[in-house]
Amino acid sequence: RHRLGPLRRRQPHGRGWWGRRERRRRSGGDDLHRFGQRRQRQLLVEQEEQLRTELVRLARREEPVRRFQELPGFGWIRSITFYVYIDTPARFPSKSALWRYCGIGLERRHSGGGPLQVRLTRAGNRRLKDVLLGAAKSAAVSGDNPFADKYVYWTQEEGIHPSTARRNVARSLASTLWSLWKTGSQYDPTLVRGSGRPSARTRS
Repeated sequence: RHRLGPLRRRQPHGRGWWGRRERRRRSGGDDLHRFGQRRQRQLLVEQEEQLRTELVRLARREEPVRRFQELPGFGWIRSITFYVYIDTPARFPSKSALWRYCGIGLERRHSGGGPLQVRLTRAGNRRLKDVLLGAAKSAAVSGDNPFADKYVYWTQEEGIHPSTARRNVARSLASTLWSLWKTGSQYDPTLVRGSGRPSARTRS
């Protein structure tokens, strides 16, 4: 009787000739996929640059935006962002309301019958918060300007934590932008320097 020879064990998935063929096929597909991703990112970067250029061109026509970018820490993009998101300074009855909308203000709450508690607001526009805190960081280290002077005073003479001092600078920048927009005046560093020292309520 004819006897069957020993059965060949089936190669595990991914091994042997078939596995090599599959890997070559998938490798070609992966290369194509990676090429497509790189090209898509390249196109997005090119479109972003075109949009940025057009946005700056349009923004140069707006008088408030041209005045905003005179402040330390504010270039065209940050100035445009503040202008677009705020829309009109008349929306805000006070600088405190502006700070809260920008996410850098303070909240005052009573907990039951306990004392008044002051804490940073958890609300506000995240984009504006990033713009103002970024501008504050740039202004604080950019040298001779009144906002850098305020930062040095708060951190070195008052002993305020640097992150809190940057928030104070961000509030000062926001108030200055708001005032320039409302009054139609030009940026005057001497007015910022003469605006007085920070009060205790801004130490949060």
